[in-house]
Amino acid sequence: LPNRTSGPAGPLVRFGSIGIATVLAAIMVFFVARGRLRIDGGRSGRMVARFSLAQRVVHWVMAVVFLLLGFTGLLLLFGRAFLIPIVGKTAFSIIATASMQAHNLFGPIFIVSLVALFITFLRGNSPSFSDLKWVVRGGGMFGGHVSSGRYNAGEKAWFWTATIAGIALSVSGLVLSFPDVLGTHDLLHRAELLHAIAALVFVGFGIGHIYLGTIGTEGAIDGMISGDVDENWARTHHDLWLDDMKATKGGAADGRD
Repeated sequence: LPNRTSGPAGPLVRFGSIGIATVLAAIMVFFVARGRLRIDGGRSGRMVARFSLAQRVVHWVMAVVFLLLGFTGLLLLFGRAFLIPIVGKTAFSIIATASMQAHNLFGPIFIVSLVALFITFLRGNSPSFSDLKWVVRGGGMFGGHVSSGRYNAGEKAWFWTATIAGIALSVSGLVLSFPDVLGTHDLLHRAELLHAIAALVFVGFGIGHIYLGTIGTEGAIDGMISGDVDENWARTHHDLWLDDMKATKGGAADGRD
């Protein structure tokens, strides 16, 4: 991005760095104060099918592309302000050039992955009345049990944020990739701003998602590795979904689509 949006005194760098730092600090404070979200009653040893192989492949492809684009994008946005004083202008120029090439290479893959992710995980992510109760009670993160369906309100918020921000990133990225065909000077400037803002939102929410899906919540990562989750984990975090699966499958819980 040009200096007007990403220079050392640029508002995107200033507020963007504050936003990312705030997310990281909030996660650290929450982890110290609350600790890891444990499975009520511990692991039962009984596994429940949750994600199919196709769902896991789509998820991990998007995860890898997100990490690559997020890392290179943050280098391009914040590098001038934070890296030049450390590595110098020549080294930063090499880093920025490599980051831009990688960013442009994986951009189209991101668009395809976004479409696949939306189609694959749309089912179960529509709003429901139980979401309101989940939000009012803070998702049970500070104690107490809160019922939830296949996905809770927080997961749904991430899905729709990723979708909307992803569309903004895709459209603005296409404009920036083909400026002579798609862009006027004013449109390019707006696309630059939209791209950076959408990226910061995507990364901010993504950091929270990664934390809760790994070290933040016991047993959460299991579903995206093996496809199965412990029954007590399902009962703790998605009891309405578990009950529905058992009723539908005649007592054998299988939540794969």
